[in-house]
Amino acid sequence: MPFRWDLAVVALCGLALLTGCSSSPPDALQPVPVDTIEVPPTAFREEVVTISTLDAVEAVQLAAQAGGRILDLRIRQGVQVKPGQLLVLLNQEQLQAEVSSLRSAQAKDRLNYERFDYLARVGAASALQRDELRQA
Repeated sequence: MPFRWDLAVVALCGLALLTGCSSSPPDALQPVPVDTIEVPPTAFREEVVTISTLDAVEAVQLAAQAGGRILDLRIRQGVQVKPGQLLVLLNQEQLQAEVSSLRSAQAKDRLNYERFDYLARVGAASALQRDELRQA
């Protein structure tokens, strides 16, 4: 008769179950020791101390109407300003030189126009040339 493995496995499982069951009651569990601390009542402060950077709710982008080297900065960061308040004093030498150059060019253009106006009246230049200078 051949050996039956399935019968042997069932017998071993039954034996394992029977040995796990014992008739004696389990030992009573011992309490675990714990440490306790008494906490006295205290007032709760509703504040948080932090170090941070705040951004403004409204930001305004400023642009200068004229460029140049800053001679004097009359405000500090974070200071509130009023409309029309002088914020920066600029060096105006470069702007004055540009104005002078533009005035010279204007005077030269006026002279050229007057010359072509005279030449057009005497027939030495065309009215078209004179009108081109008037528009410039």
